[in-house]
This record gives sequence, structure tokens and C-alpha cells, in this order.
Amino acid sequence: MLISIVIPIYNVEAYLRECLNSVMAQTYQDWECIMGDAASTDGSLAIAEEFCRLDGRFRLISLAENGGPSAARNVALDSISGDLVAFIDADDYVSNDFLELGCQAIGDSDIVCFGFNGAKGKSEDYTGREALKTTLYQTVAELNPSFWGKIYTRRVIEGRRFTRGRIYEDLELFVKIVQGVKQVRVVDKPVYFYRRHDDSTIHAWSHKRLDVLKVTEEIETRFAEDTDLLRAARARRFAANFNILLLLKKNGAGDSPEADGCRRELMRLRRGVLMDSRARMKDRIGALVAYMI
Repeated sequence: MLISIVIPIYNVEAYLRECLNSVMAQTYQDWECIMGDAASTDGSLAIAEEFCRLDGRFRLISLAENGGPSAARNVALDSISGDLVAFIDADDYVSNDFLELGCQAIGDSDIVCFGFNGAKGKSEDYTGREALKTTLYQTVAELNPSFWGKIYTRRVIEGRRFTRGRIYEDLELFVKIVQGVKQVRVVDKPVYFYRRHDDSTIHAWSHKRLDVLKVTEEIETRFAEDTDLLRAARARRFAANFNILLLLKKNGAGDSPEADGCRRELMRLRRGVLMDSRARMKDRIGALVAYMI
């Protein structure tokens, strides 16, 4: 069973070699690795080309301009041939049994989610609907919306693409995919090693971080007619607005129109989150704090 590995690349010279070495070290050999380079300006491209020369299973597609990780992933997805699809971020790496365990675990599931960074949770199967609710409530670490650390059947990825230029594109697309699957399997083995550093898009502050407000607004709208999922969507939207408000204040924009918009959403959503027994405790405490804003 061929596994297609998708790796988006942009200025990750310091980390890329370790990432690609971890792919080459896989105990499962039937794989292809499609790298999408978003017009890197450092030595990333040369490293990717080196691995293509070393092993024909690596393929590189270079974009003429930087459209972000979404564009790099999309161009790679256009070229996959595998029955299964795995995503690895270029500044992370995986254990040598990542693919082997994914093949063993997939069974009748549509998605397999692994542990990461040494953390072990609980192995469990979820229906697609329960996996979606759990993802929105953010109560199981492995059921996060990041595409890394997971194995997907190709059929659930087929025709799906990330929104170009948007960050939090993982959350947007993961929700759409999980909404339509039958089963998601969580495996407690930590095989993915996620690297947190100041240069990563999701940790460096920019106004692009505000994209999460739009994404969570769209998710709430999507489930407006489904009371159960709507509660989960509102909990996720509350968490997003609370987090962004704190970041705006930290970065000197606490009196901005964006911050005022977050405050309005927190006031609108706070009662529902406070009364929702499935919401995270930190979000319910946040709802209490929102009454003091």
C-alpha cells in the first residue's frame, strides 16, 4: 500500500534535513514524498534537491511565489499517487515506525491520529461526528485539527484543498473532512515530534493570526442548524476570540477595533460556554472572566 507524504517547505533550512532523514529512516518502505516549496529564499531548496538525488521516492515541486504552506500543500496534493496520505511539516520529524504503525492501524478507519512529543493519551475509536465535536471542544490532544501526525485514506482527501494564503487553514479543512467520515482512530503512541519555534507561522505574531476569527465564524455558521454541533462550534469560537484578545493586548492593540470585536463575541457566547458541560474548564473559566469585561 503506497503512502504519499506531503511536506510544505518555506525557509526551513535549519530543520529540513532532520525532517527528511526521518522519512528516509522509515521501516515501511512503500512511500513517496512530495515536497512543495513555496519559493524559499534560504538553503531549503538545495537540501530538498539533494534528497531527490539520493532517493527517487522524493519529488520536489517549486512554486514561483510564496503562497504559504496552504499553496505548497495544494501543489503537492495535486501529484500524489498513494492509497494513504500523511502530512509532515518541514520543521518537524517523525519516528521511524510512523508509516508502519499508520498502515497497521488504519483498518476500517478514515483517519488515524497519533500522539506527539512524547505525550501519551488513550487509544480509542470515534465516529466522525464525535471526533468533530471533540476537535471543536479541544479536549483530546490527538484530535487536534493540525494535519500533521495523522494518516488519511486518500478518498477523504480527494478533491479537498487548503485555502490559499490563509493560516488556520488546517482547522478549516479538518472540520470539513471529519464531518463526512465514518470513523477516526486515535493511537496513543507518540510518533510525531512537533517543533515549536518563534519563526513558525502559528507562533509569530501578525495580523494573519486574526484568520482564526473568520474560520471559527464560518464553522459556527456551518452548524447553525445542528444544535449539538453548534454548541461545540461556539465553544471553539469563544476560545479563539479569547486567545486573540489576549494576543492583541500583549502586542499593544488592546484598544483596537479587532479587540472590540473579540469582546463583543465573548459577551455573546459566554453564557452558552459557561453552561456547556463539555466545554473545557479553561474556557468555562474564561466565560466567567468575560462577565467582568
